[in-house]
Amino acid sequence: MTYGGEWDTTLPHQQLDVYYDTCVIFLGSPSGEGHDRKTLGFGEEVENMVKRFGKHNKEKGKKTVVVMTVPGASTTAFRDDVDAILVQFYPGEMAAQSAISILFGDAVPSGKLPMTFPLGENDQNFTKSQYPGVKSSVLSLHTNANYTEGLFIGYRWYDQNEVEPAYPFGHGLSYTTFEYDAESVKVEGRNVSVTVKNSGDVEGKEVVQLYVGFPESANEPPKLLKGFKKLSLAVGESKEAQFTLLDRDLSIYDVESHSWKLVEGEFDLFIGSSSRDIRATA
Repeated sequence: MTYGGEWDTTLPHQQLDVYYDTCVIFLGSPSGEGHDRKTLGFGEEVENMVKRFGKHNKEKGKKTVVVMTVPGASTTAFRDDVDAILVQFYPGEMAAQSAISILFGDAVPSGKLPMTFPLGENDQNFTKSQYPGVKSSVLSLHTNANYTEGLFIGYRWYDQNEVEPAYPFGHGLSYTTFEYDAESVKVEGRNVSVTVKNSGDVEGKEVVQLYVGFPESANEPPKLLKGFKKLSLAVGESKEAQFTLLDRDLSIYDVESHSWKLVEGEFDLFIGSSSRDIRATA
Protein backbone atom coordinates (compact mmCIF):
# COMPACT_ATOMS: atom_id res chain seq x y z
CA MET A 1 0.00 0.00 0.00
CA THR A 2 1.44 3.36 -1.00
CA TYR A 3 0.73 6.46 1.02
CA GLY A 4 0.46 9.67 -0.98
CA GLY A 5 -1.40 12.14 1.17
CA GLU A 6 -3.93 12.61 3.95
CA TRP A 7 -5.80 9.54 5.13
CA ASP A 8 -9.43 10.30 4.27
CA THR A 9 -11.83 7.49 5.10
CA THR A 10 -14.68 9.24 3.28
CA LEU A 11 -13.18 8.56 -0.15
CA PRO A 12 -14.54 5.37 -1.79
CA HIS A 13 -11.14 4.14 -2.98
CA GLN A 14 -9.82 4.32 0.56
CA GLN A 15 -12.53 2.11 2.01
CA LEU A 16 -10.03 -0.73 1.93
CA ASP A 17 -10.78 -2.15 5.36
CA VAL A 18 -13.53 -4.39 3.96
CA TYR A 19 -10.76 -6.45 2.31
CA TYR A 20 -8.43 -7.09 5.24
CA ASP A 21 -8.33 -8.10 8.90
CA THR A 22 -4.77 -6.92 9.59
CA CYS A 23 -2.94 -3.96 8.08
CA VAL A 24 0.86 -4.33 7.85
CA ILE A 25 2.85 -1.11 7.45
CA PHE A 26 6.52 -1.31 6.49
CA LEU A 27 8.75 1.57 7.60
CA GLY A 28 12.40 2.11 6.71
CA SER A 29 15.03 4.44 8.11
CA PRO A 30 18.21 4.52 5.99
CA SER A 31 21.74 5.31 7.04
CA GLY A 32 25.12 4.22 5.79
CA GLU A 33 28.86 4.59 5.83
CA GLY A 34 28.63 8.10 4.43
CA HIS A 35 25.78 9.49 6.50
CA ASP A 36 23.93 9.14 9.80
CA ARG A 37 20.23 9.55 10.39
CA LYS A 38 19.15 13.11 11.11
CA THR A 39 16.44 11.86 13.46
CA LEU A 40 15.58 8.70 15.38
CA GLY A 41 12.03 8.89 14.05
CA PHE A 42 10.43 8.54 10.63
CA GLY A 43 9.22 12.10 10.16
CA GLU A 44 6.05 13.71 11.44
CA GLU A 45 4.06 13.07 8.25
CA VAL A 46 4.80 9.35 8.18
CA GLU A 47 4.26 8.91 11.92
CA ASN A 48 0.91 10.73 11.76
CA MET A 49 -0.09 8.48 8.87
CA VAL A 50 0.63 5.38 10.94
CA LYS A 51 -1.34 6.82 13.86
CA ARG A 52 -4.33 7.49 11.60
CA PHE A 53 -4.24 3.97 10.16
CA GLY A 54 -3.96 2.52 13.66
CA LYS A 55 -6.83 4.54 15.11
CA HIS A 56 -9.03 3.89 12.07
CA ASN A 57 -8.38 0.13 12.23
CA LYS A 58 -9.13 -0.02 15.95
CA GLU A 59 -12.48 1.67 15.32
CA LYS A 60 -13.22 -0.96 12.67
CA GLY A 61 -12.04 -3.88 14.81
CA LYS A 62 -8.95 -4.42 12.65
CA LYS A 63 -5.31 -4.98 13.63
CA THR A 64 -2.30 -2.84 12.67
CA VAL A 65 1.26 -4.19 12.60
CA VAL A 66 4.36 -2.08 11.89
CA VAL A 67 7.49 -3.74 10.48
CA MET A 68 10.55 -1.52 11.02
CA THR A 69 13.78 -1.78 9.03
CA VAL A 70 16.16 0.44 11.00
CA PRO A 71 19.90 0.68 11.76
CA GLY A 72 19.47 1.09 15.50
CA ALA A 73 17.34 2.56 18.25
CA SER A 74 14.28 4.45 16.99
CA THR A 75 11.48 6.49 18.44
CA THR A 76 8.04 4.94 18.01
CA ALA A 77 5.59 7.81 18.30
CA PHE A 78 2.79 5.55 17.00
CA ARG A 79 3.34 2.70 19.50
CA ASP A 80 0.09 3.34 21.43
CA ASP A 81 -1.98 3.31 18.23
CA VAL A 82 -0.82 0.00 16.72
CA ASP A 83 -1.17 -3.58 17.91
CA ALA A 84 2.36 -4.85 17.30
CA ILE A 85 5.80 -3.73 16.15
CA LEU A 86 8.32 -6.06 14.51
CA VAL A 87 11.86 -4.67 14.49
CA GLN A 88 14.09 -6.46 12.00
CA PHE A 89 16.98 -3.97 11.86
CA TYR A 90 18.89 -4.68 8.57
CA PRO A 91 18.27 -8.41 7.96
CA GLY A 92 19.76 -8.63 4.45
CA GLU A 93 18.56 -10.76 1.55
CA MET A 94 16.10 -12.80 3.62
CA ALA A 95 14.29 -9.75 4.99
CA ALA A 96 10.94 -10.50 3.36
CA GLN A 97 10.97 -14.22 4.05
CA SER A 98 11.95 -13.81 7.70
CA ALA A 99 9.29 -11.15 8.31
CA ILE A 100 6.61 -13.28 6.64
CA SER A 101 7.61 -16.33 8.71
CA ILE A 102 7.10 -14.38 11.93
CA LEU A 103 3.96 -12.51 10.86
CA PHE A 104 2.21 -15.72 9.78
CA GLY A 105 3.36 -17.69 12.82
CA ASP A 106 5.61 -20.13 10.97
CA ALA A 107 8.45 -18.97 13.24
CA VAL A 108 8.19 -17.85 16.86
CA PRO A 109 10.12 -14.62 17.53
CA SER A 110 12.86 -14.90 20.14
CA GLY A 111 15.13 -11.93 19.50
CA LYS A 112 15.86 -9.33 22.18
CA LEU A 113 16.67 -5.65 21.75
CA PRO A 114 20.45 -5.06 21.95
CA MET A 115 19.82 -1.43 22.87
CA THR A 116 17.22 0.75 24.57
CA PHE A 117 14.44 2.26 22.47
CA PRO A 118 13.82 5.79 23.82
CA LEU A 119 10.60 7.64 24.44
CA GLY A 120 11.85 10.73 22.63
CA GLU A 121 14.59 12.08 20.44
CA ASN A 122 17.00 12.89 23.29
CA ASP A 123 15.91 11.13 26.47
CA GLN A 124 19.42 11.32 27.89
CA ASN A 125 19.78 15.07 27.34
CA PHE A 126 23.00 14.81 25.36
CA THR A 127 24.78 18.14 25.03
CA LYS A 128 26.21 19.42 21.78
CA SER A 129 29.73 18.78 23.08
CA GLN A 130 28.80 15.10 23.55
CA TYR A 131 27.06 14.75 20.18
CA PRO A 132 27.59 15.71 17.41
CA GLY A 133 30.60 17.48 18.97
CA VAL A 134 32.14 20.93 18.78
CA LYS A 135 35.09 22.38 16.89
CA SER A 136 38.29 22.81 18.87
CA SER A 137 38.94 26.12 17.10
CA VAL A 138 37.32 28.46 14.59
CA LEU A 139 39.60 27.19 11.81
CA SER A 140 39.12 23.51 12.65
CA LEU A 141 37.56 21.33 9.95
CA HIS A 142 36.57 18.60 12.38
CA THR A 143 34.44 18.32 15.51
CA ASN A 144 35.42 16.65 18.76
CA ALA A 145 32.90 14.57 20.70
CA ASN A 146 33.46 14.51 24.46
CA TYR A 147 32.43 11.29 26.21
CA THR A 148 31.61 12.95 29.53
CA GLU A 149 28.74 10.52 30.15
CA GLY A 150 31.26 7.93 31.33
CA LEU A 151 29.75 4.54 32.10
CA PHE A 152 26.17 5.81 32.15
CA ILE A 153 25.09 5.08 28.60
CA GLY A 154 22.16 3.07 27.25
CA TYR A 155 20.24 1.06 29.84
CA ARG A 156 22.83 2.04 32.45
CA TRP A 157 21.75 5.69 32.17
CA TYR A 158 18.04 4.80 32.28
CA ASP A 159 18.57 2.69 35.42
CA GLN A 160 20.76 5.28 37.13
CA ASN A 161 18.26 8.09 36.52
CA GLU A 162 15.14 5.93 36.97
CA VAL A 163 13.76 6.93 33.56
CA GLU A 164 11.25 4.66 31.85
CA PRO A 165 12.13 3.96 28.18
CA ALA A 166 9.71 3.06 25.41
CA TYR A 167 11.23 -0.44 25.17
CA PRO A 168 14.06 -1.51 27.49
CA PHE A 169 17.36 -3.15 26.65
CA GLY A 170 16.87 -6.91 26.31
CA HIS A 171 13.13 -6.63 25.57
CA GLY A 172 11.46 -9.00 23.14
CA LEU A 173 8.06 -10.71 22.91
CA SER A 174 7.10 -14.23 21.89
CA TYR A 175 4.00 -16.14 20.81
CA THR A 176 4.36 -18.13 24.03
CA THR A 177 5.05 -17.24 27.66
CA PHE A 178 7.81 -18.18 30.08
CA GLU A 179 7.80 -18.61 33.84
CA TYR A 180 10.94 -18.07 35.92
CA ASP A 181 11.07 -20.07 39.13
CA ALA A 182 12.53 -17.53 41.56
CA GLU A 183 12.76 -20.22 44.25
CA SER A 184 15.01 -22.33 42.01
CA VAL A 185 17.86 -19.81 41.85
CA LYS A 186 21.13 -21.39 42.97
CA VAL A 187 24.40 -19.58 43.64
CA GLU A 188 27.34 -21.93 44.21
CA GLY A 189 30.56 -19.97 44.20
CA ARG A 190 30.66 -18.27 40.79
CA ASN A 191 28.00 -20.57 39.30
CA VAL A 192 24.45 -19.21 38.99
CA SER A 193 21.38 -21.03 37.69
CA VAL A 194 17.62 -20.61 37.40
CA THR A 195 14.81 -22.81 36.08
CA VAL A 196 12.60 -21.47 33.28
CA LYS A 197 9.38 -23.08 32.00
CA ASN A 198 7.45 -22.62 28.75
CA SER A 199 4.00 -21.90 30.16
CA GLY A 200 2.37 -21.07 26.83
CA ASP A 201 0.76 -22.97 23.97
CA VAL A 202 3.57 -23.21 21.40
CA GLU A 203 7.24 -24.17 21.36
CA GLY A 204 9.54 -21.18 21.79
CA LYS A 205 12.92 -19.81 22.81
CA GLU A 206 13.70 -17.50 25.71
CA VAL A 207 16.87 -15.45 26.22
CA VAL A 208 17.57 -15.54 29.96
CA GLN A 209 19.67 -12.57 31.07
CA LEU A 210 21.98 -12.25 34.08
CA TYR A 211 22.81 -8.80 35.42
CA VAL A 212 25.24 -8.01 38.23
CA GLY A 213 25.05 -5.13 40.69
CA PHE A 214 28.45 -4.14 42.10
CA PRO A 215 29.07 -3.08 45.70
CA GLU A 216 28.16 0.58 46.21
CA SER A 217 31.80 1.48 46.83
CA ALA A 218 32.67 0.56 43.22
CA ASN A 219 30.55 3.45 41.89
CA GLU A 220 29.28 1.36 38.97
CA PRO A 221 25.86 1.54 37.23
CA PRO A 222 22.99 -0.15 39.13
CA LYS A 223 23.29 -3.34 37.11
CA LEU A 224 25.42 -4.66 34.25
CA LEU A 225 24.69 -7.49 31.83
CA LYS A 226 27.19 -10.29 32.46
CA GLY A 227 25.63 -13.24 30.67
CA PHE A 228 22.71 -14.54 28.63
CA LYS A 229 21.50 -17.98 27.58
CA LYS A 230 18.90 -18.90 24.97
CA LEU A 231 16.75 -21.84 26.00
CA SER A 232 14.67 -23.79 23.46
CA LEU A 233 11.57 -25.04 25.25
CA ALA A 234 8.70 -27.27 24.18
CA VAL A 235 5.22 -26.60 25.57
CA GLY A 236 5.31 -27.28 29.30
CA GLU A 237 9.05 -28.02 29.31
CA SER A 238 11.40 -26.64 31.97
CA LYS A 239 15.15 -26.15 31.65
CA GLU A 240 17.91 -24.68 33.76
CA ALA A 241 19.83 -21.64 32.52
CA GLN A 242 23.37 -21.84 33.87
CA PHE A 243 25.97 -19.06 34.13
CA THR A 244 29.55 -18.92 35.39
CA LEU A 245 30.91 -15.54 36.46
CA LEU A 246 34.60 -14.97 35.71
CA ASP A 247 37.05 -12.60 37.42
CA ARG A 248 36.57 -10.12 34.59
CA ASP A 249 32.80 -10.08 35.19
CA LEU A 250 33.39 -8.92 38.78
CA SER A 251 36.20 -6.46 38.00
CA ILE A 252 36.46 -2.79 37.12
CA TYR A 253 39.18 -1.05 35.14
CA ASP A 254 41.81 0.69 37.25
CA VAL A 255 43.16 3.74 35.42
CA GLU A 256 46.28 3.97 37.59
CA SER A 257 47.55 0.44 36.95
CA HIS A 258 45.95 0.21 33.48
CA SER A 259 44.49 -3.19 34.37
CA TRP A 260 41.30 -4.89 35.53
CA LYS A 261 40.96 -5.36 39.27
CA LEU A 262 38.60 -7.73 41.07
CA VAL A 263 36.16 -5.89 43.33
CA GLU A 264 35.68 -7.20 46.85
CA GLY A 265 32.32 -7.09 48.57
CA GLU A 266 28.74 -8.25 48.18
CA PHE A 267 27.24 -8.39 44.67
CA ASP A 268 23.55 -8.40 43.73
CA LEU A 269 22.35 -10.77 41.00
CA PHE A 270 19.37 -9.98 38.78
CA ILE A 271 17.91 -12.61 36.42
CA GLY A 272 15.20 -11.71 33.95
CA SER A 273 13.68 -11.44 30.50
CA SER A 274 14.97 -7.88 29.97
CA SER A 275 16.85 -5.19 31.89
CA ARG A 276 13.52 -3.97 33.27
CA ASP A 277 11.75 -7.35 33.53
CA ILE A 278 13.68 -8.95 36.40
CA ARG A 279 12.15 -12.26 37.53
CA ALA A 280 14.57 -13.39 40.25
CA THR A 281 17.30 -11.93 42.47
CA ALA A 282 20.05 -13.28 44.70
